[in-house]
Amino acid sequence: MQPIKKGLFAFVLIISSFIALSGCYDALIDIMPPEQFIKLKGVVHFGALTALDLEVVDLGENQQPATIKVYDASGTPVTIKNITFTEVGVFNIPLSNLKANTNYRVEVEYSSAIGDLIKTPQVQLQTKPFSDIILNNKKISSTSTNHLFESTPDIGSLAVTRFGHVWSTTDIAPNPNNTFNKTSFTSLSGNKFNSNINIPISETYYVWAYATDEVNFTFSPYTIVEPVSNNVFTSTTNEVSNLTISSATINGAYNISVGTITNYGIAISSINPYPTTTANEQKLETFSIVGGSNVYSKNFTGLAANTMYYARAFASDGIITKYGLPVSFTTGAPTETITITNPKAGNSYIKGSVLSINWNANFALPVSIELYKGSVLERVIVS
Repeated sequence: MQPIKKGLFAFVLIISSFIALSGCYDALIDIMPPEQFIKLKGVVHFGALTALDLEVVDLGENQQPATIKVYDASGTPVTIKNITFTEVGVFNIPLSNLKANTNYRVEVEYSSAIGDLIKTPQVQLQTKPFSDIILNNKKISSTSTNHLFESTPDIGSLAVTRFGHVWSTTDIAPNPNNTFNKTSFTSLSGNKFNSNINIPISETYYVWAYATDEVNFTFSPYTIVEPVSNNVFTSTTNEVSNLTISSATINGAYNISVGTITNYGIAISSINPYPTTTANEQKLETFSIVGGSNVYSKNFTGLAANTMYYARAFASDGIITKYGLPVSFTTGAPTETITITNPKAGNSYIKGSVLSINWNANFALPVSIELYKGSVLERVIVS
C-alpha cells in the first residue's frame, strides 16, 4: 500500500503544480503591454495640407483596420476617418475640412489580436493659415464682352465654404462680400470651378479667383482683361489748383498718335481711390468734357468741406478708356465766425439792453460766451 500512496501523492503534486503555473501564466498575460501594431509618429505639412505620420509595424490577420479621430479644443471629435492598412510601412494620411490656424488633438484607434481596443497617445495638430491655400486663375476663352475663367484650387486640409471670381477696374482685389462683380460657388466641379464673366469692352479689368471660409479670404494673382483698340493714346492727370472749402480745379491732358479721341475729362470720387467714368460705385461723381484740346481743366463746385477726394483724368476713343494716375486733395475746413449785431462795435449800452450775437453753422460744438468785468471772468453762457 505504501507505493500506491506515494504514486498518488506524486500525481496530486504534479496537478497542483500545473494549476499553480497556469495561474502565473494568466497573470503574466494580464501585465504584458498590448501589441503596438500602429504607431502615431506625428504631423507633417505640405503647403495647406496636414497629414498624419503613421507607422504600421504588424498587420495581424493580413490587414489592420484603424480609425483616425481629430478632436477640437472642447474634446469633440470633428473628423473621423476609417482606413484599412494592407501592408506594413510608414504612411502619410491626409486630413480634410479643418479650420485654418486652429489647434486640434489626434489619435488612432485599432483592435489588438485578441480584440482589445487600442488607442495611440494623442498628438497636437496645428493647421496652416488660410493664406496657404493656392489658387491659380486662367482665362480659357474670350469674346468681345464674355470671358471664361477657370481655377484649380489646392485647399489642402482646410475647410472652404465658397469659391468664385471677382473683378474690378483697379488692381486691388475687392472683398467678395461687398461687390456685385463676383461669382460664387459652394463646391468644386471635379477639382476646379469656372466663371463666365461679362465685362464691358471699354475699360481694362483685373480678375481674381478667390476662396473663403467666411472668416478669411485668399486670392489668386490677377489676370488682366484689356479691350482691343488700334488707336494709340495716353491720358495724364495734372496738379490740383484753386482749392477752397467747396471747390477745386483739376487739370488733365491727353496725347494721341494714332486714331481720334471722342471723349475726355476728369472723374472724381470721395470714396474710390481710382474713380471711373462708370457709375458702378456708390457716390461716384463723373464729369466729361467734349472738345478738341489736349490740355484741359475742370472746376468742381459743391464739394464737401474738409473732405479728401480722388481724381483721375481720362480719355476714350469710343472703344477703350485710359486713365491718368490718380491724385488726391482735401478741401479746406470751414471758418468759424461770430457776429455781434447789436450794439455795434465801439458802442456802449446800459443795463437791460439786448446784445444780439449770431454764429454760423460751422461750429461743431456748443458755443460758450464768457462775460468779463475788466479782466475778471464773471459768467459763462453756453448755447
